[in-house]
Amino acid sequence: MSDPRFPIGKFQFPETVSEADIAAYIDDIAAAPAQLRAAVEGLNDEQLDTPYRDGGWTVRQVVHHVPDSHMNSYVRFKLAATEENPRITTYEEQLWAELPDGKSLPVEVSLRLLELLHERWVVFLRALTPEQLERTFVHPSLGQVTLKRNLALYAWHGRHHVAHVTSLRAAKGLVGAGLGMSKAFTKDNDDAPEEGVVRVNELPLTAKNYVTPRGFEALTSELRDLADVERPEVVRQLNAATGASRELEIQPLKRRQREIEGRISYLTERIRMAEIIDPAKRAKTDRVFFGATVVFANRKSERRTVRIVGVDEMDIAKGYITFVSPLAKALLGAHEGDTVPFQAPGGKDELEILEVRYGASGPE
Repeated sequence: MSDPRFPIGKFQFPETVSEADIAAYIDDIAAAPAQLRAAVEGLNDEQLDTPYRDGGWTVRQVVHHVPDSHMNSYVRFKLAATEENPRITTYEEQLWAELPDGKSLPVEVSLRLLELLHERWVVFLRALTPEQLERTFVHPSLGQVTLKRNLALYAWHGRHHVAHVTSLRAAKGLVGAGLGMSKAFTKDNDDAPEEGVVRVNELPLTAKNYVTPRGFEALTSELRDLADVERPEVVRQLNAATGASRELEIQPLKRRQREIEGRISYLTERIRMAEIIDPAKRAKTDRVFFGATVVFANRKSERRTVRIVGVDEMDIAKGYITFVSPLAKALLGAHEGDTVPFQAPGGKDELEILEVRYGASGPE
């Protein structure tokens, strides 16, 4: 099991840093405010005051910590750029997190602070020459650190704390618009849940994200497209915006950037938690398990065919229902020929299981 303190792994200084690495690090720093905003979007005060792990900071403290840390880093970069190998001081981050502003202020205060701080920081970083990136400062415990190696640390640092929040959300099923959740997961009318639809509070609370191979490929393909194509294009357009109309130009771009970063965070967590189950490899059985295609009939002899898939694969129009939906729960574990009770939106019903099959194809 991975260490919840380090959801993306512990940081290690790179042995070498290329020009491409530097550009990627700065892009990560530029994206951090939008990623953090997307990660906490839609959380209420009770959820914000939930520790991201046992004995850890609350989500609120994590959000307030990030600008605390990055302000210190911004100053260190400035000192190293203007002084000869300055000796910097550290700060007591654990004690800062316990101060009133770190424990109780609305997170919007720090989200805005982080956005403004990074706007200046990124302009400063992009203007540094290769020679300036070789300049150093002396850290009390790390020793002499070059600016280009420190870039790697803070590119990691933002993603590290965003992952604290997104890991908690994924584990607790706190999936909302900020994480790019498909509209198919919710209904406008909560009083009439559709068969197979998963509400936010019905997502599994375990760390298992069961998914078929086709569903897993769809998740990874979307993540690659967002990370490798859409994200760089939005960053390019933001950097290219100039002149008197810049503010008007960048507002929709920033909204799109938040959407992209939110979706990337969500997909990254779902992929990390994924447990791939291939229905085509299941031994022959007439019992309903994950991945089964099930043909059944209700009391009115109306036939229907569904396939039981992962939360991120649901498509009601194609007959794909999630394994945590009420309909799937009624079918799972039953055998071909069984009749199972089901609480349908229109009242109690009975479903006769006519056929159970497994394979790569679904109901279509």
